[in-house]
Amino acid sequence: MKKPKVLTLISNGVEEMELVITVDILRRGGVDVDIVSLNEQIVECSRMVKIVADKVLDDQSFESLVNNYDALFIPGGSNNAHNLKNSPVIKKIIEHFMLNNKVVAAICAGPTVVNHHHRLIDYKATCYPTLSDEIPNFVDSSVVDDKNLLTSQGPATTFEFALKLLEKLRNKETKDSVSKATLFEKYFTKIT
Repeated sequence: MKKPKVLTLISNGVEEMELVITVDILRRGGVDVDIVSLNEQIVECSRMVKIVADKVLDDQSFESLVNNYDALFIPGGSNNAHNLKNSPVIKKIIEHFMLNNKVVAAICAGPTVVNHHHRLIDYKATCYPTLSDEIPNFVDSSVVDDKNLLTSQGPATTFEFALKLLEKLRNKETKDSVSKATLFEKYFTKIT
C-alpha cells in the first residue's frame, strides 16, 4: 500500500508545537510529510525555535506541489497565517486541494488561511477561539472533521488533531497504535 504524503506549508512565525507534534505523529504512523517553507530553508518559529524545512516553495513547481501529495497541513501562528494569506501561490495550492476533495488539515490560525483563500461557507470548522469571527460556521470544539476539512483550535489540541489526521490518512488501527505508543491513550481522553 502506498504511503500517504502530506504537504506542510510554513513560514516565519509558525507555531512550533502544532508543526512538530503533528509532523511527528504522522511520521510515526507511516505517513510521508514534507515541510515546505514559503521563503527560507531555516524558519524561525513563533517562540524563536528554528526549524529546517525539507523544501522551499520557490524551488518547487506548482504541479509537483499539488500532484505529489494526498493532503495539505497548515499549522498556526499569527505571523505564519499573515504570510500565507499574502501569497498567491498558497491560494492556488489551497484551492486545488479543496476543489479536488483532498484532505486539508489546519490548526489554530491555519483555518483562517484556508478560509481566506477558499471561503468555508459549506464547512463547519474551528480555529483559535479569538479568531472565530474569521470562520463562517465556527464550532467551539477541540477538533472539527467535516468532509475533507479537519480543523483544530491550538497548541493544547494538537495531539488530538494529529491523531485524527493520522486516522483520516491511514486507519483507526494505526491511530490507536501511535496513540498507545506515545502514551496519549493512557493519560488523555481516547480519540474516537
